[in-house]
Order: sequence, then structure tokens, then C-alpha cells
Amino acid sequence: TLQHTATHCNTLQQVICLDEIKMNLLGKSCLCPGFSTVICNLMMSASEARGSHFEPWFQEYVSGSGQEIYCTTISPQLAGKTFSEVVVLLYRERSCLIFAIEIVDTKGFSRVVLNPAAYVIPDTCPKIFLIAQDSEVADEARDYGLDQDAVDEMLASSDDDETQNLHAATSPRKQHRKQHAMYPAEQTKVAKSWQLKNRLQKSTHTRPSSHGPYPLHEAIHETVEFLKGHVLVCGCPNSIQIFVHTMRPRHIPSQNLMPIVFLSPLPPPEKVWDEVAQYPQVYVVLGSPLETRDLVRAGVLTLSRAIILSSSMTSVGGADDGYLSDADALFTYQSIAKVRPGVPIVCEIDSGSNVSFLVDDSSVDADPEKTAESISGMTDNSFTMLAPFAAGAVYVDSLQDKLAVQAFYNVNLLRIIRELVVGQAEEELYKEPNVSPS
Repeated sequence: TLQHTATHCNTLQQVICLDEIKMNLLGKSCLCPGFSTVICNLMMSASEARGSHFEPWFQEYVSGSGQEIYCTTISPQLAGKTFSEVVVLLYRERSCLIFAIEIVDTKGFSRVVLNPAAYVIPDTCPKIFLIAQDSEVADEARDYGLDQDAVDEMLASSDDDETQNLHAATSPRKQHRKQHAMYPAEQTKVAKSWQLKNRLQKSTHTRPSSHGPYPLHEAIHETVEFLKGHVLVCGCPNSIQIFVHTMRPRHIPSQNLMPIVFLSPLPPPEKVWDEVAQYPQVYVVLGSPLETRDLVRAGVLTLSRAIILSSSMTSVGGADDGYLSDADALFTYQSIAKVRPGVPIVCEIDSGSNVSFLVDDSSVDADPEKTAESISGMTDNSFTMLAPFAAGAVYVDSLQDKLAVQAFYNVNLLRIIRELVVGQAEEELYKEPNVSPS
């Protein structure tokens, strides 16, 4: 995980764990279907498809996918207002949505905080993160209430006032500017086991200590047909603890937690299970997702969500071909969708070109001329314009590579991803009043 890696990479300026981001995205997609699509669209540019024969849902999706995340400074004219007041004001008058702000404490440490509604904007023009159609709209948030002379003077006095598109690669030279310390020194030290346990219990649901240990052999079941409304995970990688942790947030009442069932030919290693065993309602069924009988034993008839992990499934013949590498995952997706139509399913695939195999033929326009006109507008990342991706039914691994490249150039991208995808707010991290996420 990112925490374990960071302890061995003290000399690095940035550390990114792609597997941790992926498992968090998949976990949050179970709690909020479509979450992974929203994050992916915000983190990358999308070519606007042109055509007059698109369905209404597609026109709305294209409009939304054109929104991007920008980082800029807030106008000094908005100092003294609360964060929530600024959000409403700029959304109504400038059509942009502010969702996070950089808060610097008295010691000079800075953090990005999501929606601190009661926080009063200082007169230091802090950085804000907003969703807007283009950089011109983001600039209007920076220049709100200022005349042109004041804007020119502000831009000339500081390079940091430049609006930054978080998924546009910029010159690495800008990374040499002086940055605030992102995390206090005490957070870079290895915490003791009891400290980690207390922090975990505050942010997630864990098994009561009175219930005793939960060994792996007790979690393995021949069948879980007694469960209803559970999450079926096809595959069992070593990072399952991150997925389970994301599925057990404290703000969800314990009676509303969805049981989690892992279906895999092999059980998880003992060291991996020791981390998972502290969470409630986690089960393991040994079998293959490619076998209908094993899917039934894993509760496919009563599940409420399904996650298909291609990275832990053996491809046909072990081939690395772009089409065959996702064959098992695609087959499993079709098997579950046929039995449980309408149930949210997220399928991890390696190649974006394979998303087309998940398109429902009944939804495709029968007129070849109209279809050709629709496809002609789709160039870069065309799979993001297909219905399965738009519905949040697909997670494409190639997006992680683009994220890693963009994070190299834009340090602020990692900070906002940490809050949106990975991070969970903890009270002790926000000691100043009115700066906790709302």
C-alpha cells in the first residue's frame, strides 16, 4: 500500500500506489455505482462526439464528461465568506463548482480539504479545486469581483495564481517552485499497532474484539446461498484489504453493510487474511467464476453488486493479446449479467478496445449511416463514449498509466485524488475549527 511504500521511499517527492487507487475506486463504485466513471472523466480530457442522432442520455453524458478539474487561487474579494457561501455564489454566477480548498495551518503545513462548509475564506487567496467546462470559467472564479488592472497586477506578482488543468501535462520546471510541506513529520513515521488499530476503528467498522479471532478456515464456505444483497468479488488479489476497508466506512450503519464474498480458485494468503479478518461479514468461496455452478454457490442469484477483477483471473491460454487478455473477465460479466440483469456490475479489463464487447446490441442504432456518423466523432479514449463505461460497468487499467504520467507533472493531482478516492477524513488531522469535511 501507499503507507507501507512511503516508509521506504523517504527521498522521493511523490509516491503513487496504482493498485490502492484501483481497489478504492472499485470499492466506492459498490457504494455509489458510477463513481469510477465520474473520477476517470474528471481526470482526463474527452473528445466531444458530434452527431444529431444521439440519444438524450448520451447528449447529457457528453456534456458532463466535458467537465474538468482545475486548480487555481480564489479571488481576494471572497475573503470573509464561508466556503459554502462561496460555492453557491460561484455556481450560480460563474457555472463552476468548488469542492475543495487548500488550508495552511499556523505551522505552515497544508492540506486539501473537501467541502469544509463552515470554513471562513482567509485573505491569503488560498488554492481551490473546482469543476468547470474550461480554463476560462476557472479564471472567472480567480478573478471574481476584480477589475482588469487588479487581475494583471495579481498575475504579475505571483506565478502560483496561474490556473492549472489537473490532467494537462505541463513543463516539469514548474515543479521546482517552493511548495508548502504537504504532511507533518509525525505522519511520516511508522505508527505503533495500537495507534493504527484505534485510527482504524474510528473510520471503519471492525469486528468486536469480544468475538475472538476470525481464522481463514471459518471464512471459507462451500456455499453462501444463505446471503442476500451481498457483493460478489470474482478474484482474490493480495490487495483485497483495501477493497474491504473501503466497503466498511463508519458513516454507514452496521445493519446496512453489504456482506462481501470472494470467489477464487485459491484462498488468500494467511498474511493477507490477517488484515481482512478484522472486518465483519467477509466470506470466501473456492471456485472459478467461469463455472456456473461456482457462481451459484457464491450467491449469484441473490447478490446486489458484482466486481470482476481481470488481474487475478487467468486469461485464455495465458495469452497477452489485447483481445484475449480480457476473455475470462468478459465471459464472467456476460454470465452474471444474463442471470441478474439490472444488477450493478463493474468489470476490470486491460484494454479499452474490449469495452465494445459489453455493448448491448439492442441499444445500438440499426441505421448504419447514423452509427457511422456517431462513431466518426469519437477519436481519443473512444471507449469512454460507450454505454458500459458511461454506466460505470467498466474499469479500464490503461487509465492508471495515464494517471501516473499526469501525476508526474501535476503534484496537485495526487493531492486531490488522495482526498476523493483514497483518503478518509479523520478528526485528529483537522485540529483547527471548521476545517473538517462536511
